[in-house]
Amino acid sequence: MKQTLLAASLIMACSAAEAVSLGATAGDSNLFYGGGLGLGLGNDYSFVEVAPMVGVHLTPKVSTGVSVMYRHTTDKRGAVEYDADDYGATLFGRYRLTRGFFLEADLEHLNYERFFTDGSSERTDFNSVLAGAGYSAPLSRNASFILTVLYNFNYDDDDSPYSDPVSIRAGFGIGF
Repeated sequence: MKQTLLAASLIMACSAAEAVSLGATAGDSNLFYGGGLGLGLGNDYSFVEVAPMVGVHLTPKVSTGVSVMYRHTTDKRGAVEYDADDYGATLFGRYRLTRGFFLEADLEHLNYERFFTDGSSERTDFNSVLAGAGYSAPLSRNASFILTVLYNFNYDDDDSPYSDPVSIRAGFGIGF
């Protein structure tokens, strides 16, 4: 069961789009906008996630921002079918090391539906402190492929909404 949950979380993490920086349109603004969209479809497990974001380039190497998230999940893998609506917010910071490589730190607050083996559930909050590194590979002048690996320092095997402390995110970016 744990391997199935791990595989599902990796699929979720890889299929959820990395925040897309669309770049500011007015003057010399350092703001960037975008968001993430995730979709995972399967016979026994599926989810839809929306995560708009806004950020600011503080210096050419340092940027920060905030993202909000809503996710609907359906899980039919157990004896009882579960439907859940989770939501949260993330404050993130990135530091460019060299062209392409960056460090990232996130503070995430997630309100989620926690399910138990007896079929009951409760709504609970979970705070995560994540840190790691990423790579942004240019695809054109303004577009890139982004891969980020973050470790959740608050991961708790008994109380975490995630099945693994490592979060792998992949997607495309414009302007970051």
